[in-house]
Amino acid sequence: MNKDSLKLVPKNENIIMNYLNNMRRANFIYPLIVAITGIAIRLAPNLLYYAWGNDYGIYYYLSQAFLSGKALVYPPNSPWGTDGYQYFPMTYWIVDFIHIVFRIPINASLNYSIPILGGLTPLLLYFISREMKLSEVTSFIAGMLLAVDPIQAYQTSQPNYLTTGHFFVLLSLLFLIRSQRELKPGKYYYLTY
Repeated sequence: MNKDSLKLVPKNENIIMNYLNNMRRANFIYPLIVAITGIAIRLAPNLLYYAWGNDYGIYYYLSQAFLSGKALVYPPNSPWGTDGYQYFPMTYWIVDFIHIVFRIPINASLNYSIPILGGLTPLLLYFISREMKLSEVTSFIAGMLLAVDPIQAYQTSQPNYLTTGHFFVLLSLLFLIRSQRELKPGKYYYLTY
Protein backbone atom coordinates (compact mmCIF):
# COMPACT_ATOMS: atom_id res chain seq x y z
CA MET A 1 0.00 0.00 0.00
CA ASN A 2 1.24 3.43 -0.80
CA LYS A 3 0.80 6.62 1.15
CA ASP A 4 -1.97 7.97 -1.14
CA SER A 5 -4.23 4.99 -0.55
CA LEU A 6 -4.30 5.70 3.20
CA LYS A 7 -5.70 9.22 2.89
CA LEU A 8 -8.86 9.90 4.82
CA VAL A 9 -11.74 11.38 2.90
CA PRO A 10 -12.84 14.71 4.36
CA LYS A 11 -16.38 14.76 5.73
CA ASN A 12 -17.42 17.84 3.80
CA GLU A 13 -16.46 16.47 0.37
CA ASN A 14 -19.01 16.91 -2.36
CA ILE A 15 -21.48 14.01 -2.28
CA ILE A 16 -21.81 13.58 -6.00
CA MET A 17 -18.07 13.72 -6.67
CA ASN A 18 -17.45 11.20 -3.91
CA TYR A 19 -20.05 8.87 -5.41
CA LEU A 20 -18.68 9.26 -8.93
CA ASN A 21 -15.07 8.74 -7.83
CA ASN A 22 -15.98 5.49 -6.10
CA MET A 23 -17.87 4.10 -9.08
CA ARG A 24 -16.21 1.95 -11.69
CA ARG A 25 -16.55 3.18 -15.27
CA ALA A 26 -18.83 0.31 -16.23
CA ASN A 27 -21.23 1.17 -13.40
CA PHE A 28 -21.55 4.78 -14.51
CA ILE A 29 -23.56 3.63 -17.51
CA TYR A 30 -26.55 2.35 -15.47
CA PRO A 31 -27.61 5.69 -13.97
CA LEU A 32 -26.83 7.42 -17.26
CA ILE A 33 -29.15 5.10 -19.21
CA VAL A 34 -31.90 5.52 -16.58
CA ALA A 35 -31.62 9.33 -16.70
CA ILE A 36 -31.53 9.58 -20.50
CA THR A 37 -34.46 7.18 -20.90
CA GLY A 38 -36.57 8.96 -18.28
CA ILE A 39 -35.90 12.42 -19.68
CA ALA A 40 -36.39 11.38 -23.33
CA ILE A 41 -39.75 9.70 -22.66
CA ARG A 42 -41.02 12.70 -20.70
CA LEU A 43 -39.81 15.31 -23.17
CA ALA A 44 -41.24 13.54 -26.24
CA PRO A 45 -44.84 14.84 -25.91
CA ASN A 46 -43.56 18.33 -25.13
CA LEU A 47 -41.51 18.33 -28.33
CA LEU A 48 -44.42 17.05 -30.42
CA TYR A 49 -47.16 19.36 -29.13
CA TYR A 50 -47.18 23.08 -28.36
CA ALA A 51 -49.10 22.59 -25.11
CA TRP A 52 -49.13 19.24 -23.36
CA GLY A 53 -51.12 18.17 -20.34
CA ASN A 54 -54.24 19.32 -18.62
CA ASP A 55 -54.48 22.82 -17.17
CA TYR A 56 -51.51 24.06 -19.20
CA GLY A 57 -53.03 27.54 -19.38
CA ILE A 58 -53.30 27.77 -15.60
CA TYR A 59 -49.63 26.91 -15.12
CA TYR A 60 -48.58 29.31 -17.85
CA TYR A 61 -50.66 32.14 -16.36
CA LEU A 62 -49.38 31.53 -12.84
CA SER A 63 -45.76 31.33 -14.00
CA GLN A 64 -46.17 34.74 -15.59
CA ALA A 65 -48.07 36.08 -12.57
CA PHE A 66 -45.33 35.04 -10.14
CA LEU A 67 -42.75 36.73 -12.32
CA SER A 68 -44.59 39.92 -13.23
CA GLY A 69 -46.24 40.40 -9.84
CA LYS A 70 -42.96 39.93 -8.02
CA ALA A 71 -44.83 37.61 -5.67
CA LEU A 72 -42.18 35.07 -4.80
CA VAL A 73 -43.71 34.18 -1.45
CA TYR A 74 -47.30 35.35 -1.51
CA PRO A 75 -49.17 33.63 -4.35
CA PRO A 76 -50.90 35.78 -6.96
CA ASN A 77 -54.66 35.77 -7.22
CA SER A 78 -55.88 33.12 -9.58
CA PRO A 79 -58.75 33.80 -11.97
CA TRP A 80 -59.83 30.22 -11.24
CA GLY A 81 -60.73 31.11 -7.65
CA THR A 82 -59.51 29.12 -4.68
CA ASP A 83 -58.47 26.12 -6.72
CA GLY A 84 -55.13 25.76 -4.96
CA TYR A 85 -52.90 25.89 -8.04
CA GLN A 86 -51.11 29.00 -6.81
CA TYR A 87 -50.31 27.49 -3.40
CA PHE A 88 -47.55 25.22 -4.74
CA PRO A 89 -45.03 27.86 -5.83
CA MET A 90 -41.95 25.63 -6.29
CA THR A 91 -43.00 24.80 -9.86
CA TYR A 92 -43.40 28.47 -10.77
CA TRP A 93 -40.14 29.42 -9.05
CA ILE A 94 -38.28 26.81 -11.12
CA VAL A 95 -39.96 27.90 -14.36
CA ASP A 96 -39.26 31.57 -13.66
CA PHE A 97 -35.67 30.85 -12.60
CA ILE A 98 -35.00 28.98 -15.88
CA HIS A 99 -36.72 31.80 -17.79
CA ILE A 100 -34.52 34.47 -16.18
CA VAL A 101 -31.20 32.60 -16.24
CA PHE A 102 -31.39 31.20 -19.78
CA ARG A 103 -33.50 34.02 -21.24
CA ILE A 104 -35.97 31.66 -22.87
CA PRO A 105 -39.73 32.31 -23.11
CA ILE A 106 -41.85 31.23 -20.16
CA ASN A 107 -43.76 28.70 -22.27
CA ALA A 108 -40.48 27.02 -23.33
CA SER A 109 -39.29 27.00 -19.74
CA LEU A 110 -42.59 25.51 -18.63
CA ASN A 111 -42.57 22.92 -21.43
CA TYR A 112 -39.08 21.61 -20.74
CA SER A 113 -37.77 22.37 -17.24
CA ILE A 114 -40.51 20.63 -15.26
CA PRO A 115 -40.67 17.48 -17.46
CA ILE A 116 -36.88 17.21 -17.13
CA LEU A 117 -37.39 17.07 -13.36
CA GLY A 118 -40.00 14.39 -13.99
CA GLY A 119 -37.49 12.52 -16.12
CA LEU A 120 -35.01 12.55 -13.25
CA THR A 121 -37.41 10.72 -10.90
CA PRO A 122 -36.32 7.27 -12.18
CA LEU A 123 -32.72 8.28 -11.51
CA LEU A 124 -33.65 9.18 -7.95
CA LEU A 125 -35.28 5.75 -7.55
CA TYR A 126 -32.04 4.18 -8.81
CA PHE A 127 -30.06 6.08 -6.15
CA ILE A 128 -32.62 5.21 -3.45
CA SER A 129 -32.31 1.51 -4.28
CA ARG A 130 -28.52 1.77 -4.21
CA GLU A 131 -28.74 3.45 -0.79
CA MET A 132 -30.85 0.53 0.36
CA LYS A 133 -27.94 -1.73 -0.62
CA LEU A 134 -29.67 -3.34 -3.61
CA SER A 135 -27.41 -4.53 -6.39
CA GLU A 136 -26.61 -2.32 -9.35
CA VAL A 137 -28.59 -4.53 -11.70
CA THR A 138 -31.65 -4.54 -9.41
CA SER A 139 -31.41 -0.76 -9.00
CA PHE A 140 -31.08 -0.39 -12.77
CA ILE A 141 -34.19 -2.52 -13.35
CA ALA A 142 -36.13 -0.53 -10.74
CA GLY A 143 -35.11 2.76 -12.36
CA MET A 144 -35.92 1.54 -15.86
CA LEU A 145 -39.32 0.20 -14.80
CA LEU A 146 -40.19 3.60 -13.38
CA ALA A 147 -38.78 5.32 -16.48
CA VAL A 148 -41.09 3.39 -18.83
CA ASP A 149 -44.11 3.06 -16.54
CA PRO A 150 -46.89 4.64 -18.63
CA ILE A 151 -48.87 6.03 -15.68
CA GLN A 152 -45.89 7.69 -14.04
CA ALA A 153 -44.48 8.81 -17.40
CA TYR A 154 -47.79 10.44 -18.34
CA GLN A 155 -48.05 12.23 -15.01
CA THR A 156 -44.47 13.46 -14.90
CA SER A 157 -44.28 14.52 -18.55
CA GLN A 158 -46.77 17.31 -17.92
CA PRO A 159 -45.52 20.70 -16.77
CA ASN A 160 -47.50 20.89 -13.55
CA TYR A 161 -46.90 21.03 -9.83
CA LEU A 162 -47.49 17.29 -9.33
CA THR A 163 -44.40 16.59 -11.44
CA THR A 164 -42.37 18.81 -9.15
CA GLY A 165 -43.95 17.02 -6.20
CA HIS A 166 -42.85 13.61 -7.52
CA PHE A 167 -39.29 14.84 -7.87
CA PHE A 168 -39.00 16.47 -4.44
CA VAL A 169 -40.71 13.60 -2.60
CA LEU A 170 -38.17 11.15 -4.00
CA LEU A 171 -35.32 13.56 -3.30
CA SER A 172 -36.51 13.93 0.31
CA LEU A 173 -36.77 10.15 0.63
CA LEU A 174 -33.20 9.79 -0.63
CA PHE A 175 -31.98 12.33 1.93
CA LEU A 176 -33.99 10.59 4.67
CA ILE A 177 -32.43 7.22 3.90
CA ARG A 178 -28.96 8.76 3.83
CA SER A 179 -29.59 10.60 7.11
CA GLN A 180 -30.39 7.33 8.87
CA ARG A 181 -26.76 6.25 8.41
CA GLU A 182 -25.47 9.24 10.35
CA LEU A 183 -24.93 8.86 14.08
CA LYS A 184 -25.90 12.43 14.83
CA PRO A 185 -28.01 14.87 12.82
CA GLY A 186 -25.99 16.12 9.88
CA LYS A 187 -26.48 17.62 6.44
CA TYR A 188 -28.78 14.87 5.14
CA TYR A 189 -30.91 15.04 8.25
CA TYR A 190 -31.50 18.77 7.82
CA LEU A 191 -32.00 18.50 4.05
CA THR A 192 -34.83 16.03 4.66
CA TYR A 193 -36.95 18.51 6.59
